[in-house]
Amino acid sequence: MSVNTATIDRTASSNPIAERTFVADRVLSGGSALALIVGSSAIASVLDWSTAVVVSIGLGLVLNTLLLHTIIRRRAFSSLLAKVSADIDIAWVLVSLAIAAGLFGETSTIGRWLIAAGAAGVGAVAVLKVVGIGRLS
Repeated sequence: MSVNTATIDRTASSNPIAERTFVADRVLSGGSALALIVGSSAIASVLDWSTAVVVSIGLGLVLNTLLLHTIIRRRAFSSLLAKVSADIDIAWVLVSLAIAAGLFGETSTIGRWLIAAGAAGVGAVAVLKVVGIGRLS
């Protein structure tokens, strides 16, 4: 068992991009979840969405934060879970861009801009994850 741990530690420490990206994503995802849940009414009014939708997205981000925490805790930056996390980010970007383009329901103009800006940030994190995972593979 200690051999596996040493191998995992050596692999993770050889690529700080992956580790730092997952840690940053955990902080951003957790903070966003908290903001969406606590500030759901205000955010819903800015976006022209129902409060339930905003809270649901926040709860989804809580689950994403737990996934990221598991990856970090296990130092499993090139695992299937890490790849799933990158795929989730890519899906988030695609759905966000579709919302910003007006393909899903009604969203205010400022809401579309905010969602597009968020998609750019999540897209950057996804790219860093893919690069980090690739360097570990």
